Amino acid sequence: MKKTILGAVAALLCSAVFAEMDLAGGTLTFVNKLDIEPVLYTKNRYDSDLDGIHFSEINNTTEITFKTDLIDLYIEPEMSIENSFGRNGSNSNYYAHAGKTYNCGPFYCVLRDYAITIKPFEKVWFGISDEMYTKGSYLPVSDSNVDFGALGTDGFTVLYMPVEGLKITAGLPSWNSYIYNFGCDTSYCIDKDGKYTDKTRPVVNSGVEYTYDESLCFAFIVNDLFFNKSHYRGGIYANSDYKPFYRTTLGFYASFDANKWLGQNLTVNTGYTFVADKKNYLFDYAADLLSTSVEWKNEKFNFAAQGQFRLTKSEYAKDKGYEISNPYGLAFKAGYTVNEKWLAECYLNINKNEEHFSAGEMYYSINPCATYTYNEHHKFRAGLNYNFYTNRWNIKEQKYEDGINNFYVNFGWTYTL
Repeated sequence: MKKTILGAVAALLCSAVFAEMDLAGGTLTFVNKLDIEPVLYTKNRYDSDLDGIHFSEINNTTEITFKTDLIDLYIEPEMSIENSFGRNGSNSNYYAHAGKTYNCGPFYCVLRDYAITIKPFEKVWFGISDEMYTKGSYLPVSDSNVDFGALGTDGFTVLYMPVEGLKITAGLPSWNSYIYNFGCDTSYCIDKDGKYTDKTRPVVNSGVEYTYDESLCFAFIVNDLFFNKSHYRGGIYANSDYKPFYRTTLGFYASFDANKWLGQNLTVNTGYTFVADKKNYLFDYAADLLSTSVEWKNEKFNFAAQGQFRLTKSEYAKDKGYEISNPYGLAFKAGYTVNEKWLAECYLNINKNEEHFSAGEMYYSINPCATYTYNEHHKFRAGLNYNFYTNRWNIKEQKYEDGINNFYVNFGWTYTL
């Protein structure tokens, strides 16, 4: 935790230095986002004594990108003050970063993300924590990517571009661990007898992407090429009931940009992630994943939709008799540009849960908002977030119920250098 705090402070100091230095032919991009959620009404699923109106969150994220012909640098420090039980309804505030979860209390300061790309040769680049997501994995409503859609890794990656449009990558994930164990963290990897080990095959991710005429893009990505076994499954650790499982995945992704061929600002993305070991997977990785999205805009209107669908159920869960549904997540965004200053938008999210005690839970989120552009440097945003659910399992009262999850207002300010 100390490292992340020091990293964030260092990142802020570096940003100040970059702002004053001679860029020497490089390009600097600096974006600071401040979000304030002063009022939160929540209905707590664990403790009804926490129901009511509370302060929610103040969050500040800074994104700094510096690009030259030889090297690209990216850092994203984040600072936040949150309510001690947060919006998720639990009694403490947890922050998940790079596969680790920290119990941070009401205040935290972390280096949320960073990336270094070194370009010593025209056709060979090296990446450190540069995940290089393929276009087909992009989800436009949430401005994120499918988890397994990265050509690179959060560790060390080699990128080879033999011909125009073709990218081939190979990388060792987990920058904090591969130095010592050649791609494998001993706390995650176990031998055939179920014991922790550092004697394991290297964890290697690899991908191939081809882009044709700046319009069509196809990618094939393999995570954990040599079929290592792990005891870690998205927050659930192995015990006498949980057998070791292979964490290898195969991903197929495609993207179509219609701007050049059809003259339309339209993008369609899709992807399919195949999970190699279904017998031992439980909640987070219980099924193969299909993702799809579409984004369109013109001078006045913009629209985006995305969906993620789990296609199969866990064999392990079936054997245990758990009620596991096929979860999915849908998200939509529609916007209208009133004039050069004002933009009105509305977001809608629909999610179905998969956990065995709450299979069939449905969550809904509606977020109308407006953005005012003061000038090229300053944008201001205000919105309402209303979240409710159906068929949710109340752990304290041991019954299913419908109702409000939380409601809060949001104000934002974005500064661009």
